[in-house]
Amino acid sequence: MPYKLKNGFVFKVGIVIDSLIIYAKCIIEYLIFRILDKIKVNLKETNSNQILCINSEKLGDVILTTDFINSIIESKKYDCVCYLVRAEYIDIINDTFPNIEVIPCKLSEFKVDFKYKIELLKKLQARHFTDVINISPVRGIINDELTILAKGKNTIATLKSSQYMPGFIVKKLNHRFNYLLEPSSSNIYAVLMDALNLLKISLVSKSLLKTNYSELDFPYSDFIAVAPLASLKFRSWPLNYYKVLCHKLSKKYKILLLGTEEQAPELEEIADSNQDIINTAGKYHSFELPSIIKKSKLFIGNDSGLTHIALQLNKSFIGIIGGGKHGLVFPYKPNNKSIYEYHLMECFNCNWMCKYKEPYCITEISAEKVYDDALKLLEAK
Repeated sequence: MPYKLKNGFVFKVGIVIDSLIIYAKCIIEYLIFRILDKIKVNLKETNSNQILCINSEKLGDVILTTDFINSIIESKKYDCVCYLVRAEYIDIINDTFPNIEVIPCKLSEFKVDFKYKIELLKKLQARHFTDVINISPVRGIINDELTILAKGKNTIATLKSSQYMPGFIVKKLNHRFNYLLEPSSSNIYAVLMDALNLLKISLVSKSLLKTNYSELDFPYSDFIAVAPLASLKFRSWPLNYYKVLCHKLSKKYKILLLGTEEQAPELEEIADSNQDIINTAGKYHSFELPSIIKKSKLFIGNDSGLTHIALQLNKSFIGIIGGGKHGLVFPYKPNNKSIYEYHLMECFNCNWMCKYKEPYCITEISAEKVYDDALKLLEAK
């Protein structure tokens, strides 16, 4: 069956409009950055040796940095390791990285609330960081602004370019960094390993995720954990495929559907009154999910934060990742416990600006294929 293309003219116009909106917002934020940059800061000499890592992106992008952050901690190079992340991830990040100071950033407020922006920047500047490094998987005006205006002694960018900022802004901001990494690979995990080399720190790879399963009010055993929804639905494997898969697997195993409270109705569609498929949406906090994934016999999910957690826990998992950003994040740290599902196409790495009416790199993955791969991993135990 031939793939159905979107209307070419409408598709191109849509991309142009989206790009113009992103660039307009970026220019406005850059002008704000220029104003804030002119405010004089009393940068005192300090004997404290501190590093600030900045990551303004989503949960999976933060979990991806586990080895990087852990290596910095284990090196004992710094008196204090600080990690700035989105405020909504504070609980799970505190559990993931117990030996660092986590600085929450209310990203939506930082973008529009001038008072909040100044207060947070003053808080960062008062720390007099030795090194400030932007480890966000994509450079944007917000994470660059946080990195530069923290006013550390050394500022480091792990990427030299950005697809979300006009070239002239990237060029101007690049001059504000002491170090611009020239990574050996486009894969973000590999980029972080290059950043460790720049900091003269050796890799220490071990999971810090807490899995206090015994403390959970959790009655299930011998189950498969499935997280059917990613933050962006367009990048998720279709729900009806998950339904077919879960009902087939439920003949042999209990299936636990993981998700937020808002996702409960969609997960209920998958369960469809099957008593062996349990909808746990909204019943557990984010910091409790690693314990559930650790206890499962197998985890199945999309390109999402929970799939990153399964990888860090060294669990058997299937990641249904498609090709929109293939190789940028997944796959990384390959092992014989994981299988990545995607339908190979010539348009891989389109950044999810799909020219087709549906993302065939995901929708052409059959439920039967994932089911067979699940049985391979389960039988290999």
